[in-house]
Amino acid sequence: MDFSKLADCGPCLRDSKKKLSSDWCIECAEPLCLACKKVHNLLKMTSEHHLVENQKSSSDSISYDDISDLRNCHIHQHSLIDRFCNNHSTMCCQCCIEETHFDCKSVESIETVAKNIKASSKVENTTLHLNSLIQLLTEIRNDKRSNIENFQHSEMEVKKKIEAAKINMIIRIKEMADSLTSELQNVKKTKILELEKQVKETEQQINKLEEKKKIIDLFNQKGSETHTFLLLQRLKSELAKEESMIRENIEECNNMYLSFDDGDDIMSLPKLLGKIDIISEPSAVKYKPSPTIKRRQDKTESALPVSHISSFKLSSEFDIDFDKGFVSGMCINEDDVILLCLRGTDKLLMYNLEGKPNGEIVVSGNPFDVSCVPETDKAIVALPDSSTLQMVDVDMKDAENIIDMPESCWSVTAVDNKLFIAGGFKSLYVMDIGGEKLEEITKPECGRTYSLTFAADKFFYCSDVDFKNEKVYCITEEGNFVFCYSNANLRTPTELAVDLTGNVYITDLDSNNVHRCSPSGDFLDVPIKGSDVTEPRSICFNRDSTHLALSNNSGKSICVYKSDV
Repeated sequence: MDFSKLADCGPCLRDSKKKLSSDWCIECAEPLCLACKKVHNLLKMTSEHHLVENQKSSSDSISYDDISDLRNCHIHQHSLIDRFCNNHSTMCCQCCIEETHFDCKSVESIETVAKNIKASSKVENTTLHLNSLIQLLTEIRNDKRSNIENFQHSEMEVKKKIEAAKINMIIRIKEMADSLTSELQNVKKTKILELEKQVKETEQQINKLEEKKKIIDLFNQKGSETHTFLLLQRLKSELAKEESMIRENIEECNNMYLSFDDGDDIMSLPKLLGKIDIISEPSAVKYKPSPTIKRRQDKTESALPVSHISSFKLSSEFDIDFDKGFVSGMCINEDDVILLCLRGTDKLLMYNLEGKPNGEIVVSGNPFDVSCVPETDKAIVALPDSSTLQMVDVDMKDAENIIDMPESCWSVTAVDNKLFIAGGFKSLYVMDIGGEKLEEITKPECGRTYSLTFAADKFFYCSDVDFKNEKVYCITEEGNFVFCYSNANLRTPTELAVDLTGNVYITDLDSNNVHRCSPSGDFLDVPIKGSDVTEPRSICFNRDSTHLALSNNSGKSICVYKSDV
C-alpha cells in the first residue's frame, strides 16, 4: 500500500471528522492532514518524527508494506525489531533476545546503531553494490543480444556449407539436405527463443535491482535513519544472493552459434552429409567483485611527527574472555578498532583501544592472521588450515567472499590495493583486493613464514629456517635479499610491526622482549621488556603509530600502549 493512497487523516477520523491527508508519519504509521501535521510538528513527543508527503506518482512514494516488513521480525512474526546484536551482526526482537542472545554482551537499540547511518559509507556502498550488479546484468543482456545477431549470421554461413555439400552429393542427397535445412531452422528457432528468454529474464533482474536502488535513494532522502538502516540490512543478504546468482549466470554463460559438420565419407552413409551442431564458447563477460567506496574520514590526519618514538606508556590492558583459543594475529583499523584472530576457534574479536568489546565476526575456518584493508571497512583473514583467505566487513560484522590459495598461508598484509600473503616454505604471493593473483615471489631461503609485513617497498618477515637462532629477513619486491636481522637474545620471533618512521618491532615469545631495529636492520633497543610482558605473540600499530597493541600471556590478554615521541 502506498502512502499516497491513504487519503483520510487518522486523528480527524478518531474525532469523527473526515479530511484528506497531506502527509504520512512513519513513526505513528498514520496519515495526517495539514492542520494535524502542524500540531504534530509542535508537540515535543512527535516533533522529530519523519513525515513523508503524499506523492502523485507511486514510484516516488515509500511503500507502507515495505516499512512494516522492515520492522517485523521474520522469526517471530508478531514482534517488532528493536535491538541489534553486535556479537552476531543480527537484528533482534525481544523474543530473539530471550531465546538466542541473552548471553550476548553487545546488544544495542536499533536507534543507537542506526544513528548517522545516512552520513556513513553504508548507503553509498550498498548503492555502489547495486550499480555493480546492474552493470554486470547489463553486460550479460548486451552479450545475449550480440549473441542473437551472431547466431543469426552463423545461420547464413551454415546454409552456404550445406549448399556446397548438396552440389557435391548431387540429387541423391537432396532430400537429406532439405531435412538438414529444416533441422537448422528448428534448432535456430528453439535457441533464439531460449536466448530471448534469457535476455528477458536478465532485464527483469535489472529492473528488480533498479527498483531496490530507487527505494534506497528514496529512503536516503525521505526515510528515517532507523528504516534506512533496516533496509540496508535486509538488502545485504538479498544482494549477496543476487550477486551469487549473477556469478553463477556468468560462469554458465556461453555464446552459441550454428556450425555444420559435413562428414568424411558422404557416399557410404547418407547421414554423413553432415549435421547441425551448436558450438558453445565462453562469454566475454567476466565476473567482477563489487567495488567498495573509500571510507569517509571522520577525523583529521595524525599530528604525530615523523620522528623516533622514544618509549611506550601502558594505556590499557584487558583479558580475552574465552575458555579456549589464543590471539595469534591482530590489526587496528582506521576507526581504532582492534581486530583479534582467536586461534583455535572460528572467531574474529573486536575491541576498542580502551578494551571495550565491540562484537565479533564468525569466519569460515580457524584464523591465524588478519590485516585491515586501508581506507575501507574491510579486513582480510588468513585461514591456513583450509588454505584460504576470507574478506570480512568490519562495520557490518559479516564474513564475505573466500579466496582459495594454492597452499597454507599463515600471514597476510594489505597495502594500498594489494594483498601480500606468506605461503608455505618458498613463496610470497601478491594479489589484488578481489583475489586475482598478480605475481609470486620466491624467497631466498625456504623456511615457513609465520609473520609478514610490507613497508617502504620491502618485505619484512620471520621464518623458521633456522631453529637454533631464528632470524628476521628483509627482501625487495622482486625477492632480492636486503638484510637478515639476528640477535643473541632473539630466540623465537613471532610477529612484526613497522611504525611510521620505518623502524621494525619484533615480538620474541621466549625472551618475552620486544626488539626494535632500524629500517636497515640495525639493532636499536628493547622498548618493551620481558619484565613487563609474558610470551608476547602479536603486535601492531594503529594508522598514526600513536598506539601499539600487544598480545600478552601467550595471546590470552591484550596490552595497549601509547607512543611517547
